[in-house]
Amino acid sequence: MSIVNLVTIFIPVKRWRRGARNSLRRLITIKEIMGKCRDYFAGPAEKIRRLTDIGDDALPRLQELSRKDYRYCQKGYGARIALIREKARRGEKIRVCFLVNFAAAFAARPVFEKMLGDSFFDPFILVSPFVNTYEKADEIKEYEKTYAELSTAYKNVFRAYDASTTGGQYVDFMDRMDIAFIPTNDQTREPIMYRIYNFVKHGVPTLMVYYGYRTLAAEMFFTDTTALLWKLFTENKISDRELRDGGLDNTVLSGCPNVDKMAAAKPVPRNRKKIIIAPHHSITGIGLDSQFLKYADLFVELPRLYPDIDFVFRPHPLLKNALYHHPLWGREKTDKYFEKLLLASNIVFDDNGEYFDLFLNSDAIIHDCGSFLPEYLFSEHPAAYMADSAKNIYRNRNDFSKMCLDHYYQCFAREDIINFIDKVVVGGIDSMKDKRAAFVDSSLLKINYPHISEFIVCFVKKAIVASE
Repeated sequence: MSIVNLVTIFIPVKRWRRGARNSLRRLITIKEIMGKCRDYFAGPAEKIRRLTDIGDDALPRLQELSRKDYRYCQKGYGARIALIREKARRGEKIRVCFLVNFAAAFAARPVFEKMLGDSFFDPFILVSPFVNTYEKADEIKEYEKTYAELSTAYKNVFRAYDASTTGGQYVDFMDRMDIAFIPTNDQTREPIMYRIYNFVKHGVPTLMVYYGYRTLAAEMFFTDTTALLWKLFTENKISDRELRDGGLDNTVLSGCPNVDKMAAAKPVPRNRKKIIIAPHHSITGIGLDSQFLKYADLFVELPRLYPDIDFVFRPHPLLKNALYHHPLWGREKTDKYFEKLLLASNIVFDDNGEYFDLFLNSDAIIHDCGSFLPEYLFSEHPAAYMADSAKNIYRNRNDFSKMCLDHYYQCFAREDIINFIDKVVVGGIDSMKDKRAAFVDSSLLKINYPHISEFIVCFVKKAIVASE
């Protein structure tokens, strides 16, 4: 039953009831037309204001703005940068906020650390919950875990959310920052106060380093977020070209600063082989299409099949939550699975924010995580990628990730994973070793490496101090 019929159902006379329904329908139609006219003639500032004023239970409507709106916002950034330039000329430090949801996805961490040692900047970390994904209790648990890890490593770490207040309350840091690095282009996962629209509304120039190399098709990144950024740092020539061909004109070719940490990783002597198992969270058929459900039993079995090999189970941070909400799993089954998985003495669970030391000190990886596709190649160890079929392994991929996949052992069934371990890891028959090493050393993968974060810091500084 429609709302109009429901509202008028108690009018006793049929003729009156029909007339009331027709009048209500006309009013609704007029309201819709007026709303569309208002949206059409609204200026960029008004559109941004509306997008920052949506309710707490609503999600942002991505790609609501036009190219004209994006250009308007870029001009606003220019005016704000001029003010920041004057601040720098007075000898004041530039306050740079690094918004972080997960320590493991803090891709701009090397940039933050470089700025810590530069007297031009005063960087700080603002830890914010990853919303609309977890149940509230789990959301706060992950938030507290991230805050604990980062506040242990650094002094200047702050909370974007105060859980001690009744119902919880977000803390407004907008007036305490000159520039901000934001962590993701998925604004549905950020609280309203820290979505791109609110940064624009407050005139805060935003920068983004994606949490890894972009491996999905470029069109998946054409959102308000990427277009509204002051600058979007890109990892290689292919990604930069794809984004520019799609209409973005705010990209800066820099390289992926996250991999700078591989150069600092230290080898540790060991006598046993080590394999990383890293399943993605997309078990519901989105994004990368995780193969976890297909191989969950095998992951439990592997440590028992290979008692002389050490295994590290490092799932995507969102996998456990995805299983909690899966109709065939749920919280109880998921928790029991992880208990069973870790019963063997030769497997450990790892969710540390830093993982390049783990990469260097392993012998192989078996995974289906897009961001790990190029990153693990830096170790030059053999790698296996799980997919449901040869037909779908390149689905939704960009050209760069397809090139990475061509340097992986591709696994479509249990037998392929077993064969990879027996032949490549244990047997040492790595037929792609030389081809993989040549690809890793190419400028496509190692642009500005291992000084990518230094390049980004220098770019930001020059953009501020440069003459108009």
